[in-house]
Amino acid sequence: MLSLPTARTRSAWWTGSATRRTECGDEARGPREESKVCGVDKRPLLPCALACSTLASLAFVHQIEFRLVEQAFYRPALVEYVVLGLHAVTMVCMAITAFKDPGQLEPAADRASAALMSAEPSPADDGQASAGAGALPPRAHKSWMYARPIRRYDHYCRWVVNVIGLSNHREFILMVTGLALICVSGFLIDGWLAYHLFCHGVDRTLLTCVGLHACYLTILGYCVMPIFRLHVGFVCRNELAQEWIRNTFYVLQHKTTGDWISVNELSDDDYNERLETAVYDKSLNQFDQGCLHNCAVFWCTTRWSSQQDGAF
Repeated sequence: MLSLPTARTRSAWWTGSATRRTECGDEARGPREESKVCGVDKRPLLPCALACSTLASLAFVHQIEFRLVEQAFYRPALVEYVVLGLHAVTMVCMAITAFKDPGQLEPAADRASAALMSAEPSPADDGQASAGAGALPPRAHKSWMYARPIRRYDHYCRWVVNVIGLSNHREFILMVTGLALICVSGFLIDGWLAYHLFCHGVDRTLLTCVGLHACYLTILGYCVMPIFRLHVGFVCRNELAQEWIRNTFYVLQHKTTGDWISVNELSDDDYNERLETAVYDKSLNQFDQGCLHNCAVFWCTTRWSSQQDGAF
């Protein structure tokens, strides 16, 4: 595997602006003390905003739009079941992703491993255990949130204030997929209801409410869809978000020789200029065995055993 400098990571929208990383934490460190308001941690604001807005949207749909659905759709019960099912699965997966242990390694029996697991990550190693990395299973990393390294570490998610790892990765994917489907299906339903109201006598209050709900779904979709698209690609390639952030499997042609080189071998100027044209190199990813195999491994591999090290 390529040696990766830690100063270079992907675009800022993934890791957040410098201010947001300070307030909410990032891959390498928790929120700064000075980012608190009257000693209160700001981190719960993001997951609360996501959960409350999703529940508020469901309440609006259930109390207001379902009456219109029964008038506008040929099989309204089916539409209602789909909407309720999507929200229920999404909220359950959101709770599991937020509160479940992401998959810490079991306490080590020997002192050397125990010292490694309890070592604090430094900004220089960007969350990776810096010493004795060979003692860790492949794809395991140390997070500032937990005392022990996380198996199959993917990333730190500010929207649930938890690390995504071996034990909650599938629930995270289901949560993001559910949010994406809520956006798409809700927007289509809102569009049809607006058309129905317009054709059968405009109730301006209802039409305005439906329009505002569609605007909310548009904003949510703007935030969720890029994340959904990225993570579908990660699953299909058996690539972790942390590996993508670090450009582990990405190459570019050298301007002079034409040879394929690692993105991280570029100069700073070339890196900033050419990063978006980098190409994924499957040969660098030992875990990529083809899309169908990768998806089967992701969804079917047992993750609950303490003996599962996440190296798949």
